[in-house]
Amino acid sequence: MSEAKKASVVALVSNFMDLETSIGSLKLAEKRPGTVYPALGIHPWNVNELEETLKLITEQHRKKAVVAIGEIGLDYKYETIWEKQLSVFDKTLRLAEKFELPAIITHAEKQPKS
Repeated sequence: MSEAKKASVVALVSNFMDLETSIGSLKLAEKRPGTVYPALGIHPWNVNELEETLKLITEQHRKKAVVAIGEIGLDYKYETIWEKQLSVFDKTLRLAEKFELPAIITHAEKQPKS
């Protein structure tokens, strides 16, 4: 935060990638109101936390405490859970659309095998 302030940054969006760190993002925003704004999401390797994360995003959206959905995306290193990743990505994008929030999307460079 001190480095950001030195660089004249006036606010930050803190994006995280799982349930635990999304809760941490909310706590950080509470400590620094008007300076840190939380983005809540689920990274592709945390697909098993989907329902809890969607519930948290929905609750925080109702409180006007979330400014974006993220970090979300697809990670080709985890091909064994590819179908699950696609489902999670679709559900989180649909939630971003429903709440009219931007999505912070991650990507991986390796393409899945056809």
